[in-house]
Amino acid sequence: MGIIAIIIDKNFRLSLDNLVHVSLNLLQDKLIKPIPDVKNNVLEFFKERIRHQLLSQGFPFDTIDAVLSAPWYDINDAVKRIKALEGFKRNPACSLLTIAFKRVSNILKGYEFKDEKPDVSLFSEPLEKELFNLTNKIAPDIDKFWEQGDYEKVFETLASLKGTIDTFFDKVMVMADDEKVCKNRLILLNMVRNLYYQIADLSKLTT
Repeated sequence: MGIIAIIIDKNFRLSLDNLVHVSLNLLQDKLIKPIPDVKNNVLEFFKERIRHQLLSQGFPFDTIDAVLSAPWYDINDAVKRIKALEGFKRNPACSLLTIAFKRVSNILKGYEFKDEKPDVSLFSEPLEKELFNLTNKIAPDIDKFWEQGDYEKVFETLASLKGTIDTFFDKVMVMADDEKVCKNRLILLNMVRNLYYQIADLSKLTT
């Protein structure tokens, strides 16, 4: 708790992940378990302390969970994202956007595509191309706002996807009989998820 308090009070911008890694390398002769296992345990310990501290400050559990489910090792950046997301929850689009992203996350459970891109030649429905084009259109803006730390703009930009995602799910059979088409549609949805997954897992919101 003291380490967390110092980092926040001094507004240090550092990666707790790297800090723990360096510390464990210095202590490796004293360890009785493999470094990766100890590192995971230490980071999980820190995460729970951060969660407890943020809850005690009045931040809602779902907002904290959404951000801590994304990379959170820069504690001050994570707090900034939590504040921005909490502000975005007052936007009328937030609750509807959350439902849309939950649909995306639920259908992708058990699949891992990383940075694969969909094959546009396999698109057979206009809505596939529409979602693909919109995702590519807003991705540079999201990257720019992310680099600037303007998370309010990130969430506002993501809100523009809501209608297209809803229509996509209503009109397109994602789990198509054709295996290649099905996989391609899942990769397309993974592209959408990647827009927000590194900032906050919006499917965790209960709003």
